[in-house]
Amino acid sequence: MEMRPLKKTRKTRIFISGPVSRPMEERGFLYVNSRFLAVQRRAHYDHPDAIIYNPMRFCRQDWSWLRCMIVCLWRVLRSDIVYVMYDYGSSRGSSMERKLALKLGKEVVYVVC
Repeated sequence: MEMRPLKKTRKTRIFISGPVSRPMEERGFLYVNSRFLAVQRRAHYDHPDAIIYNPMRFCRQDWSWLRCMIVCLWRVLRSDIVYVMYDYGSSRGSSMERKLALKLGKEVVYVVC
C-alpha cells in the first residue's frame, strides 16, 4: 500500500476592518491603535493559529489614503474572515472592505470594541 503525503492545510487568514482616518484626526494614533489591538486579541482568541492582518501594522502613517486602501482591499481578497468594528459605517474605507468581503462570500464578524 502506497503512502500519500499529508495534504498541507492553509492557515485561516483574518483581516481587521475599522475606521482609521477620522478617529486618528480626532483622538490620535494611540486610540486607533488600541482599538485595532483589541480586535486583534479577540480574533486571536477565536482563531489561535490564524494569520491576522492588522492595517495598523502594515499601513504606514505617511501613506496616502488610496495607497493604504489598495493594500487593505488586497488583504481582504486574501482573507477568509473579516472582523469589522461596529462603527464601520462612519468610514468610507471600512465600508468598502466590508462590502467587498460580503460580495466575495467571506465570513464577516462584527465586533464591539
